[in-house]
Amino acid sequence: MPELDISFLLGRVRRASRSAFTPALSGAGAFSFQGVDMRYDVFAAFMAIVGALLMAVLANPAVPFALLLVSCAAWVVHGSRRRLWPLCAQMLVFGSFCLLGVWNTWLGPLVLG
Repeated sequence: MPELDISFLLGRVRRASRSAFTPALSGAGAFSFQGVDMRYDVFAAFMAIVGALLMAVLANPAVPFALLLVSCAAWVVHGSRRRLWPLCAQMLVFGSFCLLGVWNTWLGPLVLG
């Protein structure tokens, strides 16, 4: 039975994993992963966390709905730049729910009296 030499494959896997997980240090700044700008997803995640926290503790959810709407918009921008179309679709639906919440809690009473 011939011996199977997998050292060649292991070397390729090691090189691929090293290059995939090495942060890029030039160009995009501190929030960069192989040249991909991660400012939108960090901002979107932070806005979602703050919005959810405020939704849990405030009696009037108008501001949290607005923050979650901003988070959804940032996720759509991030998803479209990375070509993550299911994420874009999900965030568009969640954004429409947030827009409905902003209307019901803030803009509707302001406009309609």
